[in-house]
Amino acid sequence: MHGFGFITNNNSFSSLPDGKTKSGGYAGVFALGQEMVYQPDGPGTDRGLTVWGSFAYNSKPVVSVIPLFVGAGASYQGLIRKRKNDVASAGWIYGDVSNFIPGATAENVLELNYKFVYRRFLAITPDFQYIWKPGGYDGPGVTVLGVQMSITF
Repeated sequence: MHGFGFITNNNSFSSLPDGKTKSGGYAGVFALGQEMVYQPDGPGTDRGLTVWGSFAYNSKPVVSVIPLFVGAGASYQGLIRKRKNDVASAGWIYGDVSNFIPGATAENVLELNYKFVYRRFLAITPDFQYIWKPGGYDGPGVTVLGVQMSITF
C-alpha cells in the first residue's frame, strides 16, 4: 500500500503561540507506504516482515503545531512460529514543533509492542514508548507503558 497527496484548507485559523490573531489557510503534502519485504513461508502467506514509512509537511508553521512529521517502523507477524497471528512491532516518529512556539524544537518517540492474538475475536497488546523532549521542550525523557485490548464481534 502506498499513497501520497496534497492538502489545502482556505479557512481561517488561530495563530501560534497564543491564538489571539488569525491566519488564513495552509497547504501541505503527505506520503505513506508499507510493504511486506520478507515471507519465510513463501509468497501469499501472512507470516513475515512488513516495513512502513510516513511523511507529512504543512507549509504554514504559524498555524500548525507540528508542521513536519516523519515516521518509520516494522512489524513481524508470526515471529514465534507457533503463534502465527501474533505481531511484534517497532516504530519511530519525529515531530518538528513549530518555530512559532517559543523554546520548543522537536519530539522523538520510540514505540515497541507485541500483539498477542488469543482468539479471532480477542487480542491484547502490551505497549512501551519512550519520548525524547516531550512536546519539543528540553527536559527528561518520558517512559509510557500501556496495554490495549481489542474485542471484535
